[in-house]
This record gives sequence, C-alpha cells and structure tokens, in this order.
Amino acid sequence: MTPILQLIDRLLNSSTPSDALDSIREIIESIQQHADKKEKEQDGDEEEKEPPVLSLVSTLIESHDFMISLCSILSENQFRSSSSSSRALTLEGGSSVICELLLTILAVLVPPSSSSKEDVRSLPISNTLSSNNNQTVQLSATQRKHRIQILKQLLKPPSEGRSLIHSLLDVISPSAEDEDTTGSDRDHPPFASYHPLYARISAIQVLDQFVVILPSFVHAQILSAPNGTHRILSLVSSTGGQSMDESDEEIQVIRNQAILLCTTLVRTSSACARLFIFSEMYERILLGIAVPELHRYATQKNIHQVDPTSLILVCDCLQLCLEMTFKDSMGCKVFLESKTLLHALCAMLDLRLGIHYRFPRRQQQQGQTSSSSSMKHSHLYYARMIYSIDSFLI
Repeated sequence: MTPILQLIDRLLNSSTPSDALDSIREIIESIQQHADKKEKEQDGDEEEKEPPVLSLVSTLIESHDFMISLCSILSENQFRSSSSSSRALTLEGGSSVICELLLTILAVLVPPSSSSKEDVRSLPISNTLSSNNNQTVQLSATQRKHRIQILKQLLKPPSEGRSLIHSLLDVISPSAEDEDTTGSDRDHPPFASYHPLYARISAIQVLDQFVVILPSFVHAQILSAPNGTHRILSLVSSTGGQSMDESDEEIQVIRNQAILLCTTLVRTSSACARLFIFSEMYERILLGIAVPELHRYATQKNIHQVDPTSLILVCDCLQLCLEMTFKDSMGCKVFLESKTLLHALCAMLDLRLGIHYRFPRRQQQQGQTSSSSSMKHSHLYYARMIYSIDSFLI
C-alpha cells in the first residue's frame, strides 16, 4: 500500500476528530512535498514529463470513499468513519482544512503560467508550486488536457451524496434546509452559521477558480444545486455606511469577495448575466454598495482618514456592472430605463470628490515628493473608477 493510500485509510478509519484532521493535514503536506521535490528536479531539465504529484492527486480523486468524506466534511464539518459507522464525527474547522487541501490541489493542477491572459486569470490562489524566484511554468497542450481531465474527475457529481461544487455552496451560503436547522441563532445571518470566515472566503476563491477553468461544467452544477445562483446573490447585500459589530464586518468581507465571484460568473456565462440583471443586481451593486461607499470616502474631513479601499470596492462594483452590460444587451435597456441608476452613475463623475479638490491647501503643503501612500492610492483608484464609468457610458 502506497503512503497516500495509507493516509486515506487512516482518515476513513479515524476514531477521533483530531485523528481525522491530522490525516487530512498529512495529505496536504504529502502533496506539497511531492510538488516541491518535482520543482527542484526540473531545474535545468526541459524534458516534458508529468510530475508524480499528479498521480498522487489522481489517487485521492479516484477514491470514492475519500471524496464522499471530503464533501461531507466540507459541507457539514462531519463525516462517518468506517470504524464508527453508528455515529458521525464532528470536525471543528473541518471545512477550513478541506479548503486548504483544495487550494493545494489547484496549485498542483494549475501552476503559474504566463502564456496567455486566460492563463493569468487561472493562476492558483495558493503559491504552493511557485518557486522562490517566481518562475512561471509553461504547460504543453497535452499537459493542460491531462490536468483538465483530473479537474473534471474532481468535480464530477458522485452517484450518491453531494458533489464538490454543491458542498462549496454549502460553505458559502447554506440551502434553505440548512437555514432551517442552523438559523436558530438570530444574532448571525444563516450563511455565517457554523463555517469560519477563513473557510467561507477560501470556498469562494476555490469556486471562482473552478469557474475560470471549467466555466460550462461549473455553471451547470451551480444551476443544479438548490437555489444555487440565488444563494450566491444573497451574499451581495448592502451594509455600507452602518455601524458594524464583528459579525457585520465579516459579512462585508464575504460580500466583497462574492462581488468578485459574481464578476467571474457573469464574464463566463451570458445566461448568468441575464439572471443577475433581472435579479436587480444593478440596484444591489450601485445603489446598495457603490454609492454608500463613495459617500463614505467623500465625507472624510481629514486627509489622513481617507480610506482608498472604499474606492477599490466601488471599482469592483462598476466592473461587475460592466461585465453584465457587455455580456447581455438587455443590461443596457434595463439600465437606461432607470433614472435612479443613471443619476447614481452620473454622480460618480463629480470630480469634486477627488483629493486635489477637497484638500487643496494640504496638497500644496505636502508637495509632490512627500505625498502619502494613501493619497497616491486614492488618485489611482479614483482614476480607475472614472475610467470604468467612461467605459460603461461608451
């Protein structure tokens, strides 16, 4: 029995939660060690060979029991081991560890590449395979095809139980059935019930990468999930401008990441773009998020309190609106028929919101050489925002 099969067997026969979590962490370490070993062997070797780490990942994916357990842990933080079939083991933080495993697998299957713009968007979130000198890895057509086949096998819906995409959706935002069971705590929203912030952020990033690599494949599975697209839409809500406790801040972090995921979904599917358009996404994004954030940026009375990250969020919102409009011509009709949306977009073109206009004396005192980093970022992001609006109007 190979070492990886021993680790799988150890996980499936775990008698305690700590033993199960340790088994998953050892699987992650094994993948990383094989990846690092192959990277060292490739220095100066141009021969086209598939690294052994791919065989290791394939062994994991081909194990039906392992994949069932992986989806169960990811979705519910629980799984039934072979040694204790009568009861399910509850793994605290299990979804976070599984997300880390998925990030590691993605880094192996989609190494950094600079061959095309599409490849740049397909960079792995975790730089497990990145060398210290940030060298890129060029893949041949055969190598890319092999990796795509492994990814399809990873995402293939099983004959029983939930698929990996459905389990990721459960981490991001549970289905109505889960909300009924976990929504008893009214101090937190349903989708923040029992998965930690790191797990939810990682799940959104993993899903985003899967959409980029296999758009049609993943879109079909999202649509097949109970309220799949609407569960993602539920994450895009407005909390800007309000006083926030810790849970509200977590909601904003999830919301900001969900905006990026929605942008990827729209960019890769015109059907998704139309669904978003008729789900009032323009209103959610511009009126619910972008306008309040821009107002918060514009009402700072002290130049040192100016937060350029507000403009980053505004730019991301505008980018999502652009993608919806470019992907489906119906977006133009819906947008132009709304006086409220047009007024909000035109208000963003007010150059009096800029740093130079609002703090002219401070600008003269500091001069060009001593301008603060936050001011430079504000200039950059405000210019990007204006450019996005200009592109939208064109």
